Amino acid sequence: MKRIILCLLSSLLLIGVFICPVSADEDKTELEYDSYLTTDEPAMPFISENPNSINSLQESAELTKKREIWLEQVIDYNEEHYGQLVTTVEEDKEKYTLYFEPKEEPNCESIIHDYNLDGIEEIDQDKWGVSKIEYIKPEASLIETVPASAQLNSTIVVDGTTYDYKFTYYYAWSDGYYEVASKSYSSYIAIAADALMNFTIDLNSELVKWVISQAMGAAFNQMDQSKPVKAKTYNKFYYENKVCSVKRTGTSMWYPTCQIGRRCAFGWCWTTVTKSTGEPLIKYNAPKNANAIPPTNYDSQAKKSYFDNNTWMAKKAIEKMTTGGYVDVYAICTTPRS
Repeated sequence: MKRIILCLLSSLLLIGVFICPVSADEDKTELEYDSYLTTDEPAMPFISENPNSINSLQESAELTKKREIWLEQVIDYNEEHYGQLVTTVEEDKEKYTLYFEPKEEPNCESIIHDYNLDGIEEIDQDKWGVSKIEYIKPEASLIETVPASAQLNSTIVVDGTTYDYKFTYYYAWSDGYYEVASKSYSSYIAIAADALMNFTIDLNSELVKWVISQAMGAAFNQMDQSKPVKAKTYNKFYYENKVCSVKRTGTSMWYPTCQIGRRCAFGWCWTTVTKSTGEPLIKYNAPKNANAIPPTNYDSQAKKSYFDNNTWMAKKAIEKMTTGGYVDVYAICTTPRS
């Protein structure tokens, strides 16, 4: 199947769309767009305007059949649109979730950056993939068994207009490893002394000892503790941008105008020491790789505000539907307009 370049707004990969920053602060960035990367897959068949009318097996069977056809169409559409196969579909009372095969990952271990990653990372468009799409059922808000505070309301009404929404999860890996911390000492004994004096203010002292223990492993007992020692930590990052797309109920055109990101860090430790024989050593622990897409074995995680607030994202997507997109992410892949 022909692979189509994935596109996002900002960190959604855009084809021929440039970003024009409007305003920015430490927490968020609001962006205006010349055009939107919309999708127009078929709308999910709904029950009726009066949910109480669903009281017969015939009506239920008809809806089930319509949604089976819809699901096949949606799978075909998304596989063609993103160039990735759908591997699994899960259905519950609130939504259909399409899971996609992972994209081929770049070799992050071979790229080492000896500087800190400052700010938002820009990543090539073709390195982004989609991990899943959640289509909320029109009747989701009618589920009585789910507490009102936890319901996934499938529609939002703004100024008398009803909108449906969905969530698409895009992901990419950082361009290699970035240095997080680095510190040198005249000896391992000096590390212990420094930790005693500055334990409450100098966490790097503890960091150095941890790096040595992680990187040296069984070779720790072979090092000369009176010789200089240096320790470094690096992180590679898994980025996930959750994108809320909205459309007017009864139409099929989705506008992906709100995206919020999270970032998972995977650490790599290095240390430079001297053996008791005088031989210099550079040791590092084995790099940790993700156990899945998305990974669950990361060392740390950071999330932007409202990442887990679906209703807030939907309202913001509607607000920006015709005037621009809302973006608050850790990684982007498009080029700002000069």
